[in-house]
Amino acid sequence: MRIVLVDDEPLFLSMLGRMIAQIAPEHRVVGSYTGAETALAALVRDKPDLLISDIAMQGMDGLHLLERAREVWPDALRVVLSAYPDFSYAQRALQSSTLDYLLKPPNPGQLRELFDKAAAIAEQSKSARPAESGAALTAGPEELRPESEHQRIVRNVTRYLEQHFRESITHQTLESEFGLVGSYINKLFKKQMGCTLLDYLAQYRIEQAKLLLREQPTMLLKVVSARVGFDDPLYFSRVFRRIAGVSPSEFAKR
Repeated sequence: MRIVLVDDEPLFLSMLGRMIAQIAPEHRVVGSYTGAETALAALVRDKPDLLISDIAMQGMDGLHLLERAREVWPDALRVVLSAYPDFSYAQRALQSSTLDYLLKPPNPGQLRELFDKAAAIAEQSKSARPAESGAALTAGPEELRPESEHQRIVRNVTRYLEQHFRESITHQTLESEFGLVGSYINKLFKKQMGCTLLDYLAQYRIEQAKLLLREQPTMLLKVVSARVGFDDPLYFSRVFRRIAGVSPSEFAKR
């Protein structure tokens, strides 16, 4: 499948692209955009089978983009990717005929399941209509592959990080939890996810911090940082700015 990604955070966009390349090499990211308007203008050129977009973006938001994309390039299946587990968002997404609604950051199992489902639907759609001359063919779904031992380890580590992100987590922590050398776990993780363990943990913590700031914009910085696993509010602010592109206080004012 041809995939287009849209998210206004370049670091997350890059991480997601690397993750897809690792876990689903049979599919190809043909476009990555940090703005909805730019992505919309490029849809006809990119001809995606799958469009994955964040919701909360500056300018045109993700839901508006997906609604417009249905008019501009109706062949693309549409997926919402959001840090906000808000039912109203999910409801609007479903009303816009989206394929799925995933919370950020998605884990490898969720993405693999999404791609298998999307590829099957794309194949059915292609079979249901006559082939157009010169049209790009969509890759059909591969047979479901059994989960390897390495994939199982990464899945379990990812789940552990997401369940214990408020706690102090080091390579030594994971060694004790999984009985494997920390550097080996990190090597497996980076190969499948496209980023290191600590990079993924930082990204996940910042996404959780965004949730808190969206729900309670006046929450003290030291409280937010402590609730998402950072002991030092100043360090938390630096990491937040590096990942989100703005400071926590600037994000809270949006």
